[in-house]
Amino acid sequence: MLTKFGAVSLRGLWRDTLTFPEVSDGTLTDFSVALLEMRVVPEGCRADRDDYGWRRVDRGDWARASLTATTAGTGQGTLTVIGPSAVLFYFPAEIMRSQRPGVHEVSISATIGPETAEILREKVVFA
Repeated sequence: MLTKFGAVSLRGLWRDTLTFPEVSDGTLTDFSVALLEMRVVPEGCRADRDDYGWRRVDRGDWARASLTATTAGTGQGTLTVIGPSAVLFYFPAEIMRSQRPGVHEVSISATIGPETAEILREKVVFA
């Protein structure tokens, strides 16, 4: 069941804002001090492999890789903290058009100091 995301078109950009709930003591998480990483991986990938289950193409590159974005500015998209417990992500249309349709898994992790925690894991359908 898809809970955060509906179907996402591969014919245009993908942009959305995510707001995370308060922690147990009622305060919002301050993501301004965190390194956030978002990964979008085709469903059925093999966790112990970097090929995500896709075959190699002639050049030796993998036929499909996951989408990534970080608050450090790396990856194919952008991930920006826009307020307490709120982030905006954006993948441009030219990147989305190169993706394979089907179910993908979205995960976001937050690193603050030496600690890393996964703060989101949801499914999304690319169509």
